[in-house]
Amino acid sequence: MSRVYMKYTPGVLNGKLVDPPQIRYNGAQIKTRNIVERTFGIWKRRIPCLSKGPGNKLETVSLIIVACAVLHNLSLILNDNMALGIDSHSDQENGANETSVMASSSAGFVVRVTIIENYYQ
Repeated sequence: MSRVYMKYTPGVLNGKLVDPPQIRYNGAQIKTRNIVERTFGIWKRRIPCLSKGPGNKLETVSLIIVACAVLHNLSLILNDNMALGIDSHSDQENGANETSVMASSSAGFVVRVTIIENYYQ
């Protein structure tokens, strides 16, 4: 779906959410995204191979992500400070925001509307 089409979609005014369910959904999505991105930052400092990007098949990448989650959770259970990114030898990030803005697709828009209708009405 093009941005022009989405701009004139009912319920959206210049890209701003106007319905209370959409506003609640957006707030929940922002909170969740912040948590997920912070966790990925910790994982990248803890497990450097994640910083380089995927060079494997999709099936392998999904297994790597699950393994990283297991290692992260074990580190938290065992009180390993490196899991929190507290490591004197860890690489410092350059401070650049890694958030990438992806273009909206019609499938993504439909999923978003369905989630709002099912959970935020």
